Order: sequence, then C-alpha cells, then structure tokens
Amino acid sequence: MTYTSSNGVTTSSTILPEHINTSNTEHINNNIPESIDDYSLNAAEMQTLRDPYPSGVSLATTLSEELGGLRHVLQAITQETYWYIDPPTFCENSANYNHGSNTFTLTGLLSAAAITSTGTVTLSGTVAGNVDAGATTSFEITNSATPTVDTQGEIALDTTVTGWTEGQLTWYGTEANYIASFPTDTMTTTDGHILAYSAANDQFEMVAPQSTITLGAEQASTSGTAIDFTSIPSGTKKITIMPVGVSKDGVEELLLQLGDSGGIETSGYLGGVFDSGSDFTSTSGFMLTISDAAAAIHHGSIVLTLENAATFTWVCNAIVARSDITDTQGAAGSKSLTAELDRVRITTTGTPDDFDAGVINIQYE
Repeated sequence: MTYTSSNGVTTSSTILPEHINTSNTEHINNNIPESIDDYSLNAAEMQTLRDPYPSGVSLATTLSEELGGLRHVLQAITQETYWYIDPPTFCENSANYNHGSNTFTLTGLLSAAAITSTGTVTLSGTVAGNVDAGATTSFEITNSATPTVDTQGEIALDTTVTGWTEGQLTWYGTEANYIASFPTDTMTTTDGHILAYSAANDQFEMVAPQSTITLGAEQASTSGTAIDFTSIPSGTKKITIMPVGVSKDGVEELLLQLGDSGGIETSGYLGGVFDSGSDFTSTSGFMLTISDAAAAIHHGSIVLTLENAATFTWVCNAIVARSDITDTQGAAGSKSLTAELDRVRITTTGTPDDFDAGVINIQYE
C-alpha cells in the first residue's frame, strides 16, 4: 500500500494495544483503489497478459494474474496491439455498428439499420438491414468452390466453375444462374467486339465477331467425272455450291448428289429442272441442266438448306445459266439421307462425262 502509518512506533518503542488498533484501522481505511499499489511499474509490466482460457478454465492464484486475465480479454475484444490502446467505437447508437478500421465478426441474426466499416466486417448468419461498404475499395461476398444459392436474392462467387478458370458470379432468381465474366486484360473498346468463350484459354474474352460462313477450297473442274467436296462439318445447316465456267466433254446433264459417312447416295431424290421450254425430273440426284452440250459453259448458285435435322432432309434450290448461249435453268427438290450430311458431289447423268473446264467451290454455315 502507498499510505504512511501514523501509529508512532519507532525502533525500541514499546508496542501498545493502541498501536495495533491504529494499524488495523489504517489498513481497513486505506484498502481502497486509490490507495492500493498499481500493477504497472513499467511498460513491460503494464503489458503483461495471462490467458484465462487457453484450452479450458485457468484459475488465477494472485491478483496480478487476475488483472493479466482481464487485460487479455480486453485486448481480444479491441484487437489492438495493447489492451490499453483506445478501442474503436463499437456501438455508435442503438441502430448502427461502427468498428473503425478493425476486423469485426458478427454471428447469427443481426437486426441493424446499417453496418458502417472502413476495415473488415465478417458476417456469419442472417443480416437484416443494410450493409454500407461505400468507404471501402472492395467488397467481398460469399465465395467457395461449392456455394449454395437456392433462395430468391442470394448471391455468391463460385471459385471453381467446371471448365472455366475464372470464378463466376452466381445468383438465384427463379433458378440458379451464372453471370458471364471475363478477365480485365481481355477488355477491349473496339467497336463491334463481343463476349465469347475461348476453349484454348478456358475463359470468356472480348473478341471480334467471326463469320458463320466458311468458304471451302476451290477445285478445278478440268478433269474427271465427279467433283467431290468432303469433310463438311457436323451441324452445317446451309451449303452453297458455286460453279464458275464449268464445262464437260459430252451431252449428259449436270447432277448434284449428296452423301454422308456411308458415301454418296444415288437414289431417293425428289424434284426436277426446268427452262423456258421444258422440264425433267431425276431420282439419282438434283438435275441442274436440260439438253446440255459439250460446248456449254455453266455458271450459277446451288443452295442446299437443312429442312429437318432428325431425318437429315435437305432442300435444293438452284439457278444455272450458260455463258456460251442465252439459256438459264432452274432446279429444286429435296432429299433425306440415312445419316448427317458430310459431302456433296457434282457429276453428270447417265454415263458420266469428263469435266474439261472451270472451277467449283462451296461455302457452308
């Protein structure tokens, strides 16, 4: 204790009953906080802590241990370096929580008008009210490899979307939805660029739109009895065949035939060809000309359109004109294949003539 005794006892003095009574009275009267000695002799002692619950209850055996335990709890609450540093204001008023720039964890149901923070707020449970993070530079939402969004208005970040290297924002409306996103380094401001998935980079990117029409490799029609275009990709729905200056050495009619993985089909075609004076039909292919001649030079456009993907049915519409004389033929028809189309052939009827001039190409989409 810090008080001075007034009982008058000195060396060689006789201790009388009144001396003892005076000392006891002084002890009783001065055993108050203002008179009891401190536990902060220096900074090191002032910073001394004791964990009262390291893995269970740890009972204090001295007053200094009791004070150390209380200091430990205070520091755990304020999250400051030392227990005596001014803490943030946790309860700004009855409806708002302000924890300054420190980490603050709320668990369970929080019914508050607002949470204001310039540091880190960790929410676990249900928050009723507004969360204002306007003073921060970022706002972290729920995120995991398997987030669950199954109630109206829920939102989370899926950090491991199958097939995408970038995490995807997921939210729940009437069902779970993903919002497509892309890395900032792929952002462009080029007019007309679109958001598209890149299988090579496993992410969405801003790219220039690609034409859905693919132009094939042009083939010379200067020899042989048939010009085949193969390896037409799966999913093709429209094909245009373009003969330019095509000629042959006989009078057989030009014929278009279709095929699949089993080869070219030579029967089952419905339709015909016509010009200003006559018309003909053929079941072995789409006939493109009438009363042809060895000197004929043909140009035109032959369009195939997929009518039914389930039955592999294609419709043909063709216009072919001669440049050596004034003569134009039109043709139309349909054909159902046994499998998905992957090739077309330009040949002739009957005993096939040999091609001897021109080029042919296709485009598909």
